Amino acid sequence: MAIVAAVFFIAGLSSIAIAGYSAWSTEQFLNRCMATEGKITGLVPIVRSNSDQHATRTTYAPTFSFTAADGMTYSVTSTSSSNPPEFEVGDSIIVLYEASSPDQARIDSFGQLWLASIIFGGVGAIFFVISIGMAFYLRALSRRPSAVPPLIP
Repeated sequence: MAIVAAVFFIAGLSSIAIAGYSAWSTEQFLNRCMATEGKITGLVPIVRSNSDQHATRTTYAPTFSFTAADGMTYSVTSTSSSNPPEFEVGDSIIVLYEASSPDQARIDSFGQLWLASIIFGGVGAIFFVISIGMAFYLRALSRRPSAVPPLIP
């Protein structure tokens, strides 16, 4: 049980670290980006196989276009996908992008910007709390007096 607690502890801290980095990275992006209007131009199906290889799960990543400050029109497919889709083709959106890399633009929505941080942080917190609970349980077990009385010579 101690090994399981250690694995949960490491997994929890790792997930929390990933969430922290993701949130920091998003915050840095938001401090450097510019905003413009854009439009959803398509929904790209992302098909993932489940572990049994017989079932699949399809999510949809929005493709959007926008005109940057340099006058060029860009088309970008989001790295985030969902089912049901978060957007519909034709939706007007706010696009956030850095002038140095407009091809890395993001849609200004809570899910597109923060969902990964929230998921990793939530899973990490759950694993971390479980590992701490297991550690307290193991510590309490080790402090209990033995049920078998010692032999008196």
